[in-house]
Amino acid sequence: MKPQDLLAALDAALAPDPLVELVSAVAEYYHHPGQGLESAKGLDLVQRKSVVQYLDRIDEQVGQGDPIDESVEIANSERLAAAELLQRLVWCDLEDILFGIDFAMELRISRRLVSPAERSLLFRALVKISRSEGLDRESHGGYHFHYVLTRGAVKRTDLLLTFDPDEIVGPPDSLYWERHGRGAHLDPTRWRLPRKRAVHCGARPSIVKPGKQHFRRPSNSSRVLLRA
Repeated sequence: MKPQDLLAALDAALAPDPLVELVSAVAEYYHHPGQGLESAKGLDLVQRKSVVQYLDRIDEQVGQGDPIDESVEIANSERLAAAELLQRLVWCDLEDILFGIDFAMELRISRRLVSPAERSLLFRALVKISRSEGLDRESHGGYHFHYVLTRGAVKRTDLLLTFDPDEIVGPPDSLYWERHGRGAHLDPTRWRLPRKRAVHCGARPSIVKPGKQHFRRPSNSSRVLLRA
């Protein structure tokens, strides 16, 4: 499989971005109040399965085709695209849904879909194309929250929230926010203190379980929402 064909196929796998489906999980929770979280998790698993099956087929095609020739010149744009895909091929499994007055926070944990242990043929092909050493261990891993608007129609947002696993357990504990994916644009810098406190209060129990040390490390672009 030629590098450009492989990269195009993987882009198709992410064409809907798996994170876009998080609205469906919250909506599913509302639509099936008797089943609640389990119904939302079930929908999430169905969506995950379709992406995994697609990647399995690509992994098989990579194994059946000619190996990537490392002596062939590969365009810089293709190397960058392959490196980015290595980091993006992640699924955020739903663990819990926490509700506020007019918002919900989905507690999710990132799991890699392509790695030395998962779809290894595809992983090695991407490493060869990217000319990289593999995965950035600091990115994408760990628990985090996705902020969802629930007043009126359910709307996902571009807001990701997390604690710093390197910070000692407080109080005080800093809750960080950063942009992630697509969705309704929010500006937390314009939130008043009561909203920040409500969000921090909703996230606080997760400091104990699953534990602050298991959260995704804030990115360099993240900012503190509230330290309390």
